[in-house]
Order: sequence, then structure tokens, then C-alpha cells
Amino acid sequence: MFRRVIAPAFALMLTLMGCGRYVTPTTNTALGSGNMLIRLTTVGPMDCANYNYAIVFNTSGNGQTPFANAYATSLLNYSFVWLIGTQNVSQGGCSVAPVLYQVFQVNNGLAKLPVAVPTSSYTFTPNSNGLGSQFTLQFQRSLFYTAAPIASPSANVTPTAAPTTASQQMWNINVFTLDANNNNAILDAGGGGPNNAVPLPSVNTAISFDNTNPFNVSVDTSGAPAAAQIAGGEIQNTP
Repeated sequence: MFRRVIAPAFALMLTLMGCGRYVTPTTNTALGSGNMLIRLTTVGPMDCANYNYAIVFNTSGNGQTPFANAYATSLLNYSFVWLIGTQNVSQGGCSVAPVLYQVFQVNNGLAKLPVAVPTSSYTFTPNSNGLGSQFTLQFQRSLFYTAAPIASPSANVTPTAAPTTASQQMWNINVFTLDANNNNAILDAGGGGPNNAVPLPSVNTAISFDNTNPFNVSVDTSGAPAAAQIAGGEIQNTP
């Protein structure tokens, strides 16, 4: 994990140069064809020095929720993961560009490997509510059809991609927070703590929708910091 703090001037330079496209915070985002938008809000200002925020997709079509407790273990029902974190900046929120991972079958197990993402294929707004407690990620769904690992694994490991998602229209999406120091899950947007097993409904990527309450957000009683508590979210889609 990176532990540097970016000075405001350098953060502005990143914004202008782009790691993906950074945009002026807005809640009036118009989606183009083939795009999906995920918006996540936490109870308090996000803290990417100590927490990571994971958006996990099961695009296999089996209808199963990818739960938080599988992140550091089996990766069961995981196809892709957008990971936001590793850094906190002075204006609040998380300004580091998200990283996309694909879950591959590797020999007899599963592995999460980073994939190359064209900078024109997504838009990341790190502080979309102006309070430091929300980010918005918009991306082209076709990223999931053509993803490939950035680097080849070791010679004795042979990765094979999960079944193609190009024809799969039903996706299952979960969002949760992770401890940046050990990758342990803290809270699952499906309805509670890291061992939550309450399933979330599938979404149909073949239709247009704007779901402003896609997660079973519940009051946290574990004492987790406000930066790690999920207050709400939104999923938009355009076929």
C-alpha cells in the first residue's frame, strides 16, 4: 500500500493529467450507451490511508452475491473487483485512480490479478458530494469482456479467464470496506459485518435503470469508524 500524502498542487496535476478521467464533482451524470455508474457514500469522510473500498462483480450469471468474507479467502463468485484506496488527500475523499482486477482460475485455485484499463474507458469522481464521503465511478461495461492481466504470472502458474461475460446480462454487485493494512473485510453493503450472508438481487445490464438504494445498508454496531461505515449507494446502467 502506498502511504504518501499528495500535496494539493500535485493532486491537481494528477487531475489535469488524468489517471482515467477526473471530473468536477456532480450528481447529474448522463450515462452513454454501454456504461454503468456506481456511487458509494460513507457515514463519515473516506479515509483511504487506512481503508480500501471494493466494488465486486459476479458476471457469471449464476445469480450469487460475491460476499466480503471471500475477499481474502476463496474469491467465491468473484469475477471483477474495482478497488479504490491506498491514499488520503487534504481535500477529503479518495483521489487515487481505481484499480481493476479480474479473478482468474489459476491451477486448482483462483487468483485476483490487475488488468490494463484504457484511461478513456472510465471516469472517477473522488469527492462527488463535496463532503469527502462519496465517490462516483462510471465505466464502460465492455471492459469486462476484453480484460487481460497486466503481467504474466510465474512460469509454473497458468491463468485461464473465467467464462466470457460478453453474453451475460445478469450481474450481481456488492460493495464493502477493507482494512488497508491486512485486507480484512470490515463492513459488507449486503447488510452488515464481514460475515454477512444476506444476498443482494441481480441487476439486468440489458435495460436502463437508476437504483438509488441498491444495498441493504444497516446500522453498524461493531464500533467501526465512520469512514468504514457504508451509508448508501447508487447504481445506474444504460444498455
